[in-house]
Amino acid sequence: GSAEVEIVLEYSFPGESAEGPREAMSTHYRGTVDFRSDRAALAARDTSLLLDGAASYQRMPDGVWTHTHQGGETGQWTCTHPRWALEVLRQGCRSVQSENQSDAEIELDRERAAGLTHPGLNPDWQLRASTAFDDAGRLHRIEITMAGSASPDAWMRNTVEFTRFDQAAAQIDLPDNSVHLAGYLSLHSPGQDD
Repeated sequence: GSAEVEIVLEYSFPGESAEGPREAMSTHYRGTVDFRSDRAALAARDTSLLLDGAASYQRMPDGVWTHTHQGGETGQWTCTHPRWALEVLRQGCRSVQSENQSDAEIELDRERAAGLTHPGLNPDWQLRASTAFDDAGRLHRIEITMAGSASPDAWMRNTVEFTRFDQAAAQIDLPDNSVHLAGYLSLHSPGQDD
């Protein structure tokens, strides 16, 4: 089957930029995930992503499709892929505290989560999740928070909300042509002629 999804990635990494201390950032994606093909099509502002397991394809502003992470293993996903949150929850659950019939707080196994994540996780991070179920008893929302003690200013939160479920597969086609992101950036970096 498939589902319509909304994903909010929030993150903060310590350090200084040219403008001063870095603020926490977030990106809000909307799209579709097809569970049979393990593909997702997501969009945020001017960004279009196609996710195929651990592989990521991004349409750049000039219309060129780039790809990254094509070396990922089967059973690994980037944390942007809706399947990642489901698998981390399913395979990494260590303990559950149920607050009521529709919500739960979950402690996750960091090692298992890291094994499911391409390209891995910060070794200091501990993971916790919260879930919510809809009136039909389906998992409706997963929020996974990753943070550690060695660098408390570095953290990430991934919230996946399934907004509509469908038994039918969603047709998500990958681009016919794409270039590796590193190659694209080297040709389009400041100071390069087009």
